[in-house]
Amino acid sequence: DKTEILWLHTENGVDFSPKSLSLVFEGNMLKEVTDGWFLFKIGSTQINISSQEAVKIARNAAKDFTWRANGVEVTDFNVLEDPVTVLFHPSLREDLLLIPYWHVTLYLDAVYAGGINRITVGVWADNGKIAQIKAVTG
Repeated sequence: DKTEILWLHTENGVDFSPKSLSLVFEGNMLKEVTDGWFLFKIGSTQINISSQEAVKIARNAAKDFTWRANGVEVTDFNVLEDPVTVLFHPSLREDLLLIPYWHVTLYLDAVYAGGINRITVGVWADNGKIAQIKAVTG
């Protein structure tokens, strides 16, 4: 009854899902089209940082990370060894250029001020630099 067709750009073994064309059919009717094919350009296919290296980089970044919640600055928190979630998803860096990217989620040992129980860290897979770091509620 429902069918989705997804074409995504792959270059040098890297899947660039934002650079894709999606068609969703219900019955025999086209219900949805999502077209990012011509919107995005590939900025790099270099993956110089492995997922394990990305986790190490994220853990180091978390050591100096702080956040404010309800007027309180949180500086003392504990990051668990497990679980850790690592997702590979090319993201935009500049001028609609897609760059390989690791999205690392580090889980905390408790719920801290502001309902925070995780820290997410974005790591560029080509150069290992931190793209972003955020405190997240769960």
